[in-house]
Amino acid sequence: MSKILIFNYNNYYNRIIKKENTIGAYKTAGSLVYNNGDNVTNFNPNDGVTTSLIIGTKIADGTGYGGNGDYVLVVDDQHAQDTDAPVSRWFIIEHERTRQGQFNLTLKRDIIADYYDQVIVAPMIVNRAMIDDINNNLLYNSEGFDLNQIKKGEVKLTQRAHNEGTYYALYFAKSAAGAGVPEGESFPNISGTIQLSTIPYDKSIATPIADSLYKAATYTNLGGCRMQLM
Repeated sequence: MSKILIFNYNNYYNRIIKKENTIGAYKTAGSLVYNNGDNVTNFNPNDGVTTSLIIGTKIADGTGYGGNGDYVLVVDDQHAQDTDAPVSRWFIIEHERTRQGQFNLTLKRDIIADYYDQVIVAPMIVNRAMIDDINNNLLYNSEGFDLNQIKKGEVKLTQRAHNEGTYYALYFAKSAAGAGVPEGESFPNISGTIQLSTIPYDKSIATPIADSLYKAATYTNLGGCRMQLM
């Protein structure tokens, strides 16, 4: 059998997690507004998450419940001292006045408080959080933002100043695949051999270079390839 204690302690819609360990601590942290005294109740927890409770019992001084509580403690009638722990904790979601001095309370279990030791170490999904540690791996998780790349500028090759260096456009015959550029050829700022097999090409054309849109006024012949200075 159980005793019922009703407090002004923690309204469900405040979304605040609060927990006390003993009945006496709840009396200190909150305001006790109803105690069914020596009467005991066969409290029905229903599914353990939501239930209802009819309150109409008079307390010792003859005053009934006024419908002004927001939190219920269910206490074992054999362990109802201030140093004892409650059996379960419940939010009052709704008051329904059924008659004078009687209310039908809709209750929702304070599961986080009742199972705090398990909840605090359980895996969870956090949609938004404050992270102070800049090295925390959570900072680099994908948050599902879709962004377009925005072009900030363009420098055409033919518009570069001479002191910014030189680009080389190389045109290789298809038959030259795998060939190299011999050392000693006129190839400014580069020495050694370029292995064509390691260089990916951007375009392949079927017509001779001289007849294509890739032709240029000046070419340097270079070991099986033609080079345009830009």
